[in-house]
Amino acid sequence: MSISVRPLVFTTLLLALSGMAGMARADQNIYKYRNSEGGISYSQERSGSGELEAVMRVPATPKTVSKRNADKQLQEDKDKAQALAAERRARQLTQARIDYATQAIALAELALANSLASMPQESDTSMAVPNRQADAEWIRIRALRQSIDLARDQLEQVTTELQMQ
Repeated sequence: MSISVRPLVFTTLLLALSGMAGMARADQNIYKYRNSEGGISYSQERSGSGELEAVMRVPATPKTVSKRNADKQLQEDKDKAQALAAERRARQLTQARIDYATQAIALAELALANSLASMPQESDTSMAVPNRQADAEWIRIRALRQSIDLARDQLEQVTTELQMQ
């Protein structure tokens, strides 16, 4: 059987052949020929009419899906969607923890920089006499440095947890 059609109609032919439910049980070949006058023809059978240009495979149509199989596939898709949503929420939570720890580091470093800038310059006289205000400043600076260390530890913990996942 040989059918002479235009190239634009070929797509329709392929769709029609692949859409026939009961007829296509296995993959079929469509042969494209060009005759001596330049015309193109398509055939389901290999023939000697013209020069063979291409062989196209038309896949077999799938069997009808039962309602039970469709319901099962739908449930599997819902389960996958829920798992993906849970993963997305976990990533968002992890990113929020990273952002929080990064911000805590920046704020603690800023507080430390401001504290160091506001400290009175030490002079020879302040070294001779103990100054409770200077001691309080150094205690506060030590606490600020510890808060920076704590924030960095939190950031490291989050990134380690992220790498383990």
